[in-house]
Formats: sequence, structure tokens, C-alpha cells
Amino acid sequence: MAKLLETWLNSEVELSKKVVNFEEDFCNGYLLGELLYKFSQQSDFSEFVDRHSRSHILSNFTRMIDVFKGLNVKFDTKVINDIINKTEGAAVGLIYQLKMALEKTSPPVDFKLVKQGKIAEQPPVKCIRPPRPQFDEMERKNIETRLQTLNKAQKEIDLELKMKKFDDFRDAMEIKAEKLEQAEDQKEKKKKDEKRKAMINKLQRNAGFMEDWEQKGVQEWKKNMEIKKKREQMELTFKLKEVEKVQAKADTFYSKTRSEAMSNIEEFEKTMKSLGIPVKPYKEQPTKTFSTFPLFAHTSGTGQQRDIKRRTMAAKLTQLENRKEADYRNNQALRKLDVLSTLEENTANDIWRVTHYTELFIAHRKLREMRYDRRREYDSEISQLKEQKVLERWVDNTWLELELEDARADQMLKVQNARKTNETGEDISGIVNLIIELTEEVFTFQQNKDSEKIDDRYMSEWLQLFKSGIPISSGINEELCLKEFSDYLMVNGQWTGEPKFNYKFGDILLNLIENYVPNTVTSSESSLPDFPVKLAFVGYPYSGKSCHAGRIKNRYDIEMIEIKDVIEFAPKSILLEGGIVQDEDLVRIIKEMISKCKGNGWILLDFPKTARQCELLEKEISGFVHPLKKGLTEKQRKIKEMCNIFPPEHPPITVKEYPRSGIDHSIQFNCDKYECLRRCFGRRIDPTTGMNYQVEDDVPSFNESPLVERLMTEDNYKEHRGCIADRIASFEDHKNEVIDWYENFCTYENPCFVEINSNRPIVEVAEDIENIVNGLIEHATMIKNEKEQREMQILEAKRLKELAIFEKKSRKAESLLMLKEDEKETSVVPEPEEEEVVIIKKERIEGIWEFWETAYESYKKVILTVFSQEKNLRGQFMKVLKSQQLEFIDFLNRPSEKEDLIIQFQQSFNQFSDENPDMREDPATINELHCRTEDLCNSLWDIVERRQHEAEEELKEITKSGQVEGHIDLITGHFQLLISAEYFKYIAACQVIADYYCSHEQKKLFKFETPQVEFNLEGTNIVEAVDKLCEKIINLPPYALVPEEDKDTKDPKNKKKDVKSNKKEEEKIEKTEIELEMDDCLKKEYEVLISRIERIRAWTKSRVKEVEQESQKIYHRMEKWINASIFAENKAVEVLSNIIRQAIEDKTKIQKKLELKFVDAVINENLIYYEILPTPPPPLNMSINYSRLWSFVDKEPEPPQSKRAKRNLGSH
Repeated sequence: MAKLLETWLNSEVELSKKVVNFEEDFCNGYLLGELLYKFSQQSDFSEFVDRHSRSHILSNFTRMIDVFKGLNVKFDTKVINDIINKTEGAAVGLIYQLKMALEKTSPPVDFKLVKQGKIAEQPPVKCIRPPRPQFDEMERKNIETRLQTLNKAQKEIDLELKMKKFDDFRDAMEIKAEKLEQAEDQKEKKKKDEKRKAMINKLQRNAGFMEDWEQKGVQEWKKNMEIKKKREQMELTFKLKEVEKVQAKADTFYSKTRSEAMSNIEEFEKTMKSLGIPVKPYKEQPTKTFSTFPLFAHTSGTGQQRDIKRRTMAAKLTQLENRKEADYRNNQALRKLDVLSTLEENTANDIWRVTHYTELFIAHRKLREMRYDRRREYDSEISQLKEQKVLERWVDNTWLELELEDARADQMLKVQNARKTNETGEDISGIVNLIIELTEEVFTFQQNKDSEKIDDRYMSEWLQLFKSGIPISSGINEELCLKEFSDYLMVNGQWTGEPKFNYKFGDILLNLIENYVPNTVTSSESSLPDFPVKLAFVGYPYSGKSCHAGRIKNRYDIEMIEIKDVIEFAPKSILLEGGIVQDEDLVRIIKEMISKCKGNGWILLDFPKTARQCELLEKEISGFVHPLKKGLTEKQRKIKEMCNIFPPEHPPITVKEYPRSGIDHSIQFNCDKYECLRRCFGRRIDPTTGMNYQVEDDVPSFNESPLVERLMTEDNYKEHRGCIADRIASFEDHKNEVIDWYENFCTYENPCFVEINSNRPIVEVAEDIENIVNGLIEHATMIKNEKEQREMQILEAKRLKELAIFEKKSRKAESLLMLKEDEKETSVVPEPEEEEVVIIKKERIEGIWEFWETAYESYKKVILTVFSQEKNLRGQFMKVLKSQQLEFIDFLNRPSEKEDLIIQFQQSFNQFSDENPDMREDPATINELHCRTEDLCNSLWDIVERRQHEAEEELKEITKSGQVEGHIDLITGHFQLLISAEYFKYIAACQVIADYYCSHEQKKLFKFETPQVEFNLEGTNIVEAVDKLCEKIINLPPYALVPEEDKDTKDPKNKKKDVKSNKKEEEKIEKTEIELEMDDCLKKEYEVLISRIERIRAWTKSRVKEVEQESQKIYHRMEKWINASIFAENKAVEVLSNIIRQAIEDKTKIQKKLELKFVDAVINENLIYYEILPTPPPPLNMSINYSRLWSFVDKEPEPPQSKRAKRNLGSH
């Protein structure tokens, strides 16, 4: 079966790799994926990787799980593990099942015919089972986890092997510890058993003692009970006697009162009968006898019980007495009522009953209320104690949370400080890199210059790049050229002389720019309504912002906008996904809420907190853009540039303006971090009433129980207590940038940013805020009144003007009626032509500025081009000299035929000594050998002389190569460009001066005419030619003004005569102040031209002299090299001659190989680099050295090295 599958895969399916061994080829799953892809079952085959790493193998197999499940082919963890572990037959069985399933899905087709196009590809017959997402995902994850556990990474396997001995040791120690614990448990059990036995014995002894003690106690109790019974019997007999006495006394009193009543009744009946009133016969009621007190049963008790019974008995006796008196009164009343009628009797009974029961009810109610009051007092005391305990528990929990959150806040602040320290370290790292680059550049310059001295020009350029933060290796840029241009004008650096400026010409240019260059500032005004009060409260959370904002809102009719409410209006998609609301969205929502505000203004809480938020909010509500981002306008840029190049006599004073912000005041509540956390964690809310309390400052009342019990912590999504420390750290991180932003603004000459100490009592803080709000409202009211007054004044002036015009018209009409028709015509006043003059003047000035701007741009372009080319020329000249030295060194080290002559002589000398040893002692032979030695030395000296002559010829060719002359020609070319640029700038400036003053006088324009100059160098010497050209320009006539109208009419031949005649006429006419000022300005401009020409002349001479000196120094050094090398070669020939002569005298062979000891003059620093060896520089007294400077950064880099660092060139 394996062979059939192999032929099927290789010949029909044709996988990308020929199948030879199923276990090896299919172990990574790549070919299985390709097989499924061939049958259109694996759509993501592009993500399969043909590698044998663990991660790629597991990734390949997990991607095929769903496909095999859809084909109903068993593809579980065991199958995958067997294929990965290359189990024999696992891959073959799976491929066979897969082949059967694929034939059901896609019918068997000849792939060759499909590739040839004879048969079209057929879609799968059987579709893959639709997946069940939840079950399939769980099964897939289960298979992946099992595969991860079965196929561990090699690192984990190696780690388990390394940790095995440690695990065994741990198991052994655990077993040992378990045995020790068992032994300790047994010991403890024994101790407990012994203790238990001792306790049982002790209990037994105590039980016996208790039995004896109880028996004695029973006997004593019996004796006491007998004594108690006797005493109680005596007390009872005494009480009975007392009761009998009371009863007898009561009976006598009753009989006496009865007899008196009966006698009174008889007398009443007699009087009634005598009056004729019928009387009912009196029926004597049976006398009620008071029963004696019941005999109390004999009860046993203590003395306290006896006292209680005695007191109850006395109370009952008093009740009996009261009852008897009441009965007596009742009987008396009844007797009296028997005489009355029934109606009266019933009425009296009702009245009595009502009064009696009313008194009873009142007494009962008072007693019940007293009981209720006592109960309420008791309950209130209990509830107050309970409330106090709950509040103490709140306070304790608050302090615990406060300490934890304070520690967390401190930790976050430390993390922020560490981050800032890292940012500072990165900045210092950049500075250190610039310093290292500067040292490398200095070192390279010393190498190329062959000197320890550093040119000041290069050092100033490097320092300028260093200050600007530009890499020094970037080379020449526009900034360096502008710096050189500034040095040229101010006579700094390599330029000599005294700086001269035409300050009046600078005033002219400043006037032209200020009056006639348009200002391109676009003022963007906000569409929001202007309110008297616009405030922003920022600070730590719980620093008092919301409290004071609520007070201001209720008192001054100001709306409050909280940022936590603003977030609720953010896009729902962002809120549902838990994303961050961007600052732009927040500002847009705030703007919409401000536009809907009413009243005296608005207060913005907890916004803005960052500089970006300040910028966006300010742009929306006031249209302000920071000057750094807005940049200079075209007018400001031109004023700045012209004032630097052509300084005016009265430069514009730039006063820092503080615009008014869209927010009147941003008030920062400065509260201690610990105090804010204390307020936060001590705050509680009553869910019933919604009132807030503070467990320390605003303690809830204990009389309103259970108020403290139902209090809850205020922990909603808007004011989550868990993020207080994060908010504090975020505010502290951005606090300084917000302060810096609001320093650009002021409100009514007061700073826009205000800080208030909110650690003080609420009344003091509220007073400060109210003063600010009152000041804003007063200012707004004052401005409103001033505006109304101004409008009224304008209306009044308009009314008066209209009235004056009406009166004037009326008078004119009256006069016209009186005048004649000719007088009417003469009375017409012509219209003034002032507007045309103004228009002409404006057109003239605009033309003057356009002319000067074109001339200045060409002047600046030429100057900057010259300076850029000059800097490049300096570096190229240094490189040329360096390359000439290196080429000359290679020429001095060229090979020669001296070595061949020496080797040939040594071989022949030793051969002669070997063949004729006896002849060596012959004096004639010795003389002959000495002669041959002299001949060798003469030949070598001839070669040395020839090499010296060739070196001198090479040096002459170098000196005549024309490199120096070419550089000097380039320098003179730059000189010509500078001279021509200054001259043409002078012509343009004079023309501008003349046109400007003529436009003021409203005269005809003049043209500034100067003789044409050819800027050619004439003379044998460069310096002489430069002087001639400068003198030619200096000796030119200063200026000549010719009217533009007369320019074309005049004959060119008579031009000089006309100019002289004009000059004579001008001398006869007295000049005005403006013309005198114009002449003075033109003279100053001529002086500026002369000073610039002298400056350029001095610079050109110094540059030519520098090039010549540098080249002569190098050529002189090359001559020294020639002399040193020739001297060394001659010295080596002498040493060689002495060695050979010594061998001749000693009659021996020359054993060692003869070599010329040539000392390389190039390596000798005294000859090539320095005429005098440099002394080491003194130690620098620096507070921060190289290693200490790098201590601010994570790691110290390697010190800079160069290709020629091995040569000791002195200190760099």
C-alpha cells in the first residue's frame, strides 16, 4: 500500500517534493497541507512553512484540524503526535484515509490530462461540513493544548533533564520532612495522652471534694431554711394582728357613719313628706364587710424577697384604705341620689363616670408616654453608640486605604520622575554624541592638516553646528553660509576692518516694508457668544473644584461644564469599545455646550489639563494659534532680515504682547496630595437623600440613626476611587506645560493663570474666587457702558453733522436765489486732486520696493554662493595638499636595484671564499676585495644620487602642477564676484534712495547713473591686480542723478556737458531739507561701499597669502624628507661597507644576509609632522570629564578611533 500511495503522490498529484520516506517527508505537515490544497480543501496553504521547528510544525498541523474534521477523517492528538514522532505506519494510514475521503469529495481524475487542458477541473462533489463554532473552537483548543504538552520544546526538555536531579533531591527532602513530621506528631500525641491522664485524675479528685462540699452545703441550707420559716411565721402573725386592729377600727368608723347617715335620711324623709313629696321606702342594703388580707402561703426566699413582700403588703394596705374611702363617698353620694329623680340620677352617674374615666385615661396616657420616652431615650443612646462605633470603623478603614493609595501615588510619581530622568539621559546622550563627533572631526582635521593647531574658522563652524544640534559630518549648509554672511557684515571672524552701516537707508527700507508690504496675518474670530465670566478650574481630584464651582453657579447664574459629563456625549462606538476619547472630540463637545450656555458665563471643570488640550480649546473658542506654530509672517520676516543686514537708525521695538485668552482665568487649586486623598477616601454618600458627608470634616449627625449605617462609599464610574492616584500623577506630569501655555495671555492686565491655596478653610477660598468673579463682572459692565456711551456719542455726532449739512444747504439755497446766473457758475468749486496724488505716490513706492527686492535677492544669492564655494574650496585645498604628501611618500618608498647588487656581491664573495680559502690570506687578494667593495659602494651611491635627483624632479613637478595657482585663481574669482555684488548693490541702493526722496517731494523721478566698470584683474601679481581693481572702484565719481524725461532726448555725445550744466544749475538753486537728507544718505552709502571693498581686499590678500604659505610649508617639508631619506641611505651604505671590510680583514665569509638599514623618514615625527616635537598639553580642570558625562547615559561607548590613530600626533 505504501508503494501505491508513493506512486499516486509522485506521479499523479506531483507534490513540490518527491516522497521517498513517508515518516520523514510528512512529519512537519507541509506536504499534507499541499495535498489538501491540490484538492481545493486547504485555502490558507500560503501560511504553511516547510521547516522542522516546533512552532512551525504545530502551526501547520493545527491549521488542518478543521479540514480533516470536515472530511470525517480521524485527526486527533494521538495521530498528530505519531506523525510528528515519525511512528512507523502513522503517516501512511492517514494518507490512505485522506485519499479515500478526497476521492469521495473530488472524483478521481487524471492530473496529467487536467494539466494539458484536456479535462477541466471539477468542483468537489462533497462539501465540507459546516462548522459548529463553539464546539469546534473548544475541540481545536483542546487539541492544541494536548499537542503543546506532548511535543514540548527542546528548551523545556533540556530544562527538565537539568532540573531532574534537583527534583529528585526535593522529593527526597519532602519524604524526609514527612517522616520528621510523623515523628513529631507521635511525640505530640504521647504528650497529649499523658496530659489527658493527669487531667482525668485531677477531675476525679475534684469530684470527690465537690461531693463532700455539696453534702455540707445541703445541711447548712436546711438549717437556714428552718430559721427562715420561723421568722416568716412570726412576721405573718404580726401582720394578722395589725390587720385585725385595722378591721376593727374600720368597722367602728363604718357603724358610726351609717348611724349618722340614717338619722339624716329620716330627717330628710320627714321634710319631704311634710312638703307633700312622695318618698320611696328605703331598703337597707346589706353591709359590706371588708375581708381581711389573704393569708400568704409560706414561701421560701431570701431577705430581699421578704423586703419585697413587705413593701407590696404595705402598698395593698394603702389601696384598701383608699378603696374604703372611695366606697364611703360613693355610698354617701348614692344615698343623696336616691332622693333625686331618675333622670338626675342617671345624669349624675354619667357625669361622674365621665370625669372618673377621664382622669383614669389621662393618668394612663401620662404613664404610657413616660414609658415610651424612657424607651426612646434608651434606644437613642444605643443607636448613638452604635453610630459612633460604625463611624470609628469608617475612619479606621479610611486611614488604611489612604496610606495604601498614598504609597501608590508616591510610587507613580517616582516612575514619572524616572521616565523624565531617562528622557534627560537621552538628551544628554545626544549631546555626548555631538561632542564625540566634534572630537572626531577635530582629530581628522589634525590628521589632514599635519598639525596640532586648529583653524579658528573651522572651530567656529563646528561650534555653530553643535549649538544648532546639526551633525558635524553633514558638511556645509545654508545656516553656516548665513552665519558667514553675518560675520562679513559685522566684521567678525576672518573679516577685518570697522563695520559701517547706512542707518538712514535702513530707515527707508523699514518704512517701505511697514507701510507697503501687506500683512498676511489672518485673524480667525470665534462664533461663540462673549460672556462676562469664562473660568476653568483645574487641580488635583477632590481639591475643592466642584464645591466652589457649585457655589459660584448658584450665586452668579453661571453654568458649570464638567469633563465627566462631556465624556458621556462622546461617540457611543468609542465608549462601548472602551476606547479613549480624543482631545479633538472633547473640545468639539465643549464648544457645543458653551454655545448653548445662558446667564453670566460658564465654568469648565478639570479641563484643560495638557498643553495640547489648551491649544485645541483656545483655537476653538478664541482662534488663537501659538506664534511658534504660526511662524513669522512675510512682513515680520522681511523686517527681521532687513534690520539684521541694513540696520536702521531707529530699530522697531518689539514689545511682547499678551493677548486675551478665550478663558478669562484658569484657576489651579493647589492642595496637598495627602489632603486630597484624605478627602476622597473619607467621603460617604447617603443613598436615600443623596447628601455627601465626610467622616472627619463633615461628620453626620448621630441623632438621625441609622444614617451612618446606611452611608456608602462614592464609587461610581465617574469618580472611581481606584484611579485617584493615576489622575494625580497625570496632573503632576502636565502641570508645568499648562502654566507655560497660559503665561502667553492676560485678562484685564492680570495674569490669566491663577493659583489658589485650597488647603485653607472653605470661606477663605470662596472669598478669593468671588473677588475674581466680581472683578470680571465689573470689567464686563464697564466695557458695556463704555460701548454704549461711544455709540451714543457717534449717533450724536452724526445727528449734529446732518444738522450742520442741512443748515449749510439751506444757507446755500438762500444765497443761490440772491445770486445771478453768472455768479452761480463761478460759485462752483472744483474737486480736489489729492486722491490722484496719493495714488501716484503709492504706485511709485510699490515700484521702488519691487525694484529693491529683486536687487537684494540677487545680491544675497551671489554672496551666499561665494561663501559656500569658499568653504568647499578650503576643504578641497587641504585634501589636495594631503594627497600630494601621501603620493610623495609613496614615491620616496619606491623599490630600487640596490638590494640586487648587494645580494649578487654577497653570493660572489662567499663563493670565492669557499673555492679559494688560501687566497684570502694573500695581501693582493685583500686589496682586490677592498677595491671591489669600494666599487660596490660607488654603485650604491650612484643609485642614491640618481634617486635623489628623481625625487627633486618629482618635487619640481609637484610645485609646477598648478594646483596652488588654480586655487588662487578661484579665490580671485570669488573676490571679483564679491566686488561686483557690492557695487551693483550700491547702485540699486542709491537708486532706491533717490526715488524714495523724490516721491516725498512729488518731483519727477531720477535715474542714478554711474560709469560702467569692467571687473577684470590686470597686473603681473595677484595682489597688485586686486589693489588696482579696488582703487579703480574707489576712485569712481560718487553718484549722478539724471531726470528720466530728459534722458532720451539728450545726445549721448553731449552727455557729460549736460551733467555738468545740471550740476551747476543745482548748485545755484537752494536745496530743500529732504534733498540735503538725500545727499547725506547717498554719501553714507558710498562710505559703506568703500569699507566693504577694503574689507574684501584684505580678506582676499589674507587668503592668497594663506594658500601660498601652506603650499610653501608642504614643499619645504618634502625637501626635508628628500634630504633625510638620502642621508639615511648614504649612512646605510657606509654601515654595509664597514661590515664587508670587517669580513675581509677577518678572512671570513659574510654569514648574515646583507641588508640596507633604511630609516623611514616618514615615520619620524620630527621630520614629517612637526619640526619640533609637541609638548603634552596640561591637564584640564573640568568639572565633568568624559566618563562622568557618559554616566548619565546607560552605557559608555568606546572612545573614538581613526585609521591612523596608531601614530602619536600629539594631543587632540
